[in-house]
Amino acid sequence: MGRAVFLNVSAPGHVIPTFPLLRELVRRGEEVVYYETPAFQREIESFGASFRAYPEVNGQLAPQYINEFSVIPVLMWYAGEVLPKVLESVRADRPDYIIHDSLCVWGRLIARVTAKPAINSIATAAFCQRVFDEAPEFSSILSAVLAEGAPIPALFDKYEREVRSVCGNEAIPILEVFMNSEPANICYLPRCLQPYAEKFDRSYHFVGSGEPTRQWEPEFSMADLDGRDLIYISFGTVHDPGPEFFRLAMRALGQMDAQVLALVSPAAYQSLAADAPANFLMRPAGSVPQLKILERANVFITHGAGGGAREGAWFGVPMLAVPQTFEQTLLSRRIVECGAGLLMMPGEASVERLRDQVGALLQSREIQAGAAQLREAARSAGGPTSAADVILAFVESSLHPASNPAEAGSRPRYWP
Repeated sequence: MGRAVFLNVSAPGHVIPTFPLLRELVRRGEEVVYYETPAFQREIESFGASFRAYPEVNGQLAPQYINEFSVIPVLMWYAGEVLPKVLESVRADRPDYIIHDSLCVWGRLIARVTAKPAINSIATAAFCQRVFDEAPEFSSILSAVLAEGAPIPALFDKYEREVRSVCGNEAIPILEVFMNSEPANICYLPRCLQPYAEKFDRSYHFVGSGEPTRQWEPEFSMADLDGRDLIYISFGTVHDPGPEFFRLAMRALGQMDAQVLALVSPAAYQSLAADAPANFLMRPAGSVPQLKILERANVFITHGAGGGAREGAWFGVPMLAVPQTFEQTLLSRRIVECGAGLLMMPGEASVERLRDQVGALLQSREIQAGAAQLREAARSAGGPTSAADVILAFVESSLHPASNPAEAGSRPRYWP
């Protein structure tokens, strides 16, 4: 039995996908110590893991949002805030290996400082240097986005220097914050959903999510669903297309012979709910049991982020992706290329287009068949069983390398 320390970023879309793997590692006798914010404590402990709370930080001191690349200096700032205390705590935990999220730069640094084998947990689409270097979409957007957010590189450099003064590591390239790659990288997408999957080497394992797992979900009366086709609209708890998109959806879908369950920003909930057509159920974001809803849904309107794409794929729901970020655009295109849905860029949204695309998803046998095929791909990708196999084989090979130098040099460090 080994001891793992798991370090994540504090977002539901990054924490929830790790629950099937967490449960599998514990089932195999591994001891897992999980670092997160208290919001996730009860659920983490329910899987048999030990919980450690991150130090409290003053979020008002974080760099301000400019564009989607603002996450780069924010993550480096947060690393500087928590690294000294978390590093001390991890050392006291005496792990055999470390698992960290792909955005968790402090997890990667702690693994380097403590010289522990490390595994990268990827809850979004995976990125690698070849994607950044060769994907035309990325090269075309990067210069424009960084120019728009001119302070971003300077802020990153400032916080990166502060972090290295704590941990003494080598320089951290700015794009590495999106990757934090390791010799073993576990991605919770099936390979067919991963953008540019052919650009990744054998250290990346696209195992899918396994059956989505929640110990507790919000209360919702399924009796409120009236049996008609169900159109489910959710953009998660972080990305919000804004009230105007939902007003457009009300005009587009309000007369359709279907029921619409729309999750909206809590701040806009009251005003939108007051104007909702009779076939709409409005709820604040995060207030419905998404897994139960997707089991029942006929169409899923989503932003195409990792969580929604994984869960929509698992249940075989035709998806209309309305991406809000560059990464979501890449993943949304993969949904279309798999034949499992359609794509509508935010600037293309109109009453007619939304009505037509939802109607196509409800009626197209080809798209429904594509969604069913994606469902099978998601369920046959290996899930937490394959992820645990890769992790434990990698840890074993790292802690006990082959004694025969010729043998060690003739194969990868580990064989999944």
